[in-house]
Amino acid sequence: MVKGFLQSSTFYWLLDIFVILFCAAGIYSVYLKANLPFNIATKNSNLVVDKISTKFDNLSKDQIINSIDGISFSNWEEVELYLDGKQISEKVKVKFENKTKQIETRLARYYSLFDIMIIGIVGLFFIFFAILVQTKAPHKNSAKLFHFASLGLGMVITMTAANYSFSSFGYGYINRILWLAAYSVTPVLFIHFALTFLKENKTKKNWLLGILYAASLINVFILSYFFFDASLNSNQNGIRNYVLFYDTFFRVFQITCIITAIGVCIYAYKRATALEERKRLQWLLLGFFIGPFSFVILWILPILLTGQSLLPESLAIIFLVAIPITFSIAIVKYHLMDIHLLVRRSLVYSIILVAIILTYIGLSSIVTLFVSDVNPAFPSVLTAIVVVLALQPVKNAVQKFVDKKFFRVEYDFRVEQQNFLDDIKSSLDIQSLAEKIVAQTSQLIPVDNIGFFILSKPDNKIKMIANRGWDKLKGRSLRFEEEKLKTDLSIPVAIVEQVEPGVNIEAADVEVFKKWGMVLVFPVKSPTGIIHAFIALGTKLSGVRYLKDDIDLLRMVSTATAIAIDRIKMQEDLLREKLEAERLEELNKMKSFFVSTITHELKNPLTAIKLHVDLAQMKLDKSSKKSLDPLKFIDGESDKLKRLIENILDAGKIETGMKYYKLKTIELNEIVCNVLKEMQYQAKLKKQSIYFSNNELKFYVNGDSDAVERAVLNIITNAIKYSDEQTAINVSIINQNDSVGARVCDKGKGIDKDQLAKIFKPYYRSENKSALKVEGTGLGLAIVKHIMDAHNGKIEVESEVGKGSTFTLWFPEVKNE
Repeated sequence: MVKGFLQSSTFYWLLDIFVILFCAAGIYSVYLKANLPFNIATKNSNLVVDKISTKFDNLSKDQIINSIDGISFSNWEEVELYLDGKQISEKVKVKFENKTKQIETRLARYYSLFDIMIIGIVGLFFIFFAILVQTKAPHKNSAKLFHFASLGLGMVITMTAANYSFSSFGYGYINRILWLAAYSVTPVLFIHFALTFLKENKTKKNWLLGILYAASLINVFILSYFFFDASLNSNQNGIRNYVLFYDTFFRVFQITCIITAIGVCIYAYKRATALEERKRLQWLLLGFFIGPFSFVILWILPILLTGQSLLPESLAIIFLVAIPITFSIAIVKYHLMDIHLLVRRSLVYSIILVAIILTYIGLSSIVTLFVSDVNPAFPSVLTAIVVVLALQPVKNAVQKFVDKKFFRVEYDFRVEQQNFLDDIKSSLDIQSLAEKIVAQTSQLIPVDNIGFFILSKPDNKIKMIANRGWDKLKGRSLRFEEEKLKTDLSIPVAIVEQVEPGVNIEAADVEVFKKWGMVLVFPVKSPTGIIHAFIALGTKLSGVRYLKDDIDLLRMVSTATAIAIDRIKMQEDLLREKLEAERLEELNKMKSFFVSTITHELKNPLTAIKLHVDLAQMKLDKSSKKSLDPLKFIDGESDKLKRLIENILDAGKIETGMKYYKLKTIELNEIVCNVLKEMQYQAKLKKQSIYFSNNELKFYVNGDSDAVERAVLNIITNAIKYSDEQTAINVSIINQNDSVGARVCDKGKGIDKDQLAKIFKPYYRSENKSALKVEGTGLGLAIVKHIMDAHNGKIEVESEVGKGSTFTLWFPEVKNE
């Protein structure tokens, strides 16, 4: 029952609450800690004044102190222990050497407000992470030990050697004993914590831990005895015994524990084979070196050897903050950040910082040695210039040196990985890309089998096009039923037990995966969401599960592969389009040549036919109507065929950019009259009437007479073709706002509004069923549009289906003076 309670969350929460209360009381006792109004130090076995913060008559630095309240002290730590039993503003008598009288002074506050804030924040920082880790990983033995060790370190920081006389019920003494206990046991807890990562003989570990815990408890009993002897009796020997034991055996014990914990981590790191375990231990080592190791170097060792620390206490304990951060990452989520990158960057910038300091010292020495009367700021400016010019190349060189010297395996892996990604980017076809992925992936992550499966979209089948160790699937294809998927395949699909916990994957159908020997499948999905292929892997040759680093590498490979496939397909499409465009261009040239040749060949005999018909009409008796009718028919059809040929020739010239116009001043009425005469035969065939509204005014425009005639003729031709028999067509010349227009109105089939923008495109024919029955090439209006654009004119169209259309050709008017 007791054991069950000690392992329950209730016990841990109660423990956390009590520790928080003790720490709060500890901070208060730190706040009450008293000190002399001047700093003291130990020099040549004498206690001397080090720094004076208050004015005293005839008091100088390095003045020897004989006694305080009649007690002689040999170092400042003895004075500190004695004054911890005093209150702030309490008077003490200080006797100096060569002084006949004692100086009575009031005690000042030991810690500044800044120091107290640092102590409180850092202490609570440890407690917060202790609770966080215990909450996140309650069943891990390492988390429980870290919880106790972190609470202990929080107590060490907040309940530091403080005032022990502030309470009537003696809590100050309890605070001091708890602090000594935490200070002694916590280093052993960290050794115990480090040993959880060492898979060795438990008996040996238990013997070692038993000895260390016993030694820590002995330290607590001895220090407690000396403390009570010194504090309760103001016993000078008790004070010296306490300080002597504290500075020798106790500090040596602390240093030994810290070195042992670091040694255990290094040994465990060398013995670890799993990447996961090695990364966790790297985080622990980083925390030990930044935190406890720095604290030993900057605080404990200097006090032990010289009696003085290298840094103020508040700054020294800031280094300890690294412990809860790095240890928490090691326990809860070791891959939160890239430990290798963090260590590499720290080494690089540390080396660069040392180089800058050495550069400054070297330049200062050279300038001082060879140049007299130099401005003191000159070496700093010169160093800054050198740093600006050399920082980037030096940083790159140092980075490469650190990577190769200290992280050779990781460096080689990164180089191979980068080369792999570069190979993917440079692949020119999907088959070679698949073969590269299979070959290089199996080198970086050795597996039993690996295959690259391409997804063919037309038939929606998956086919393996490259593999290693998967010959049984060679040549086979499977139907890909995307609509039956329960996921969008944005994340890999895997057998859960074969992948490190915490990695974001989709659980696979274990039975299906095992049937085909698959463990992990990565979809090759483009940024647009198109699935191109799949990379399937079997069991790792090492037998271990896939780690987050493996998944990250495969994710990078699949992403790069998807982009490469997009690029390859786009290049293939562009090449296909280019070849198609070249083929079409060749066909177009052939067509243009053919049309030009045929139309010219047709035009020559047509001209001859037309000439002979005209001669025959002139010779025959005009009174013989029946004799002239066949000739008129031949003449009319010849004109019709001539217009068709000329339209085709014009369209060819427009298409090749060879159509030119000779502009001059022409009269629009005359042009329209000529067209109407030419179109009489075609109108007569459909029994249509053409009415021309001529107000006998002359309107001049700047244009090519043949081209303008062609434009008007094509408009009237369309009006005749798309109008029913026995209908009227109205043609008029209008003048408006310095523009002259030739307007043609019919009562024909009309044009849909959604087709009005398309009718001027070459070869376009109306989609109206009745309009499709009308013969035509679809070139007439396109030629009209080209002519009007060349004449700076425009075309207006008004049309309604079933009621007819009105076309107006607008030309800029030329005033003929």
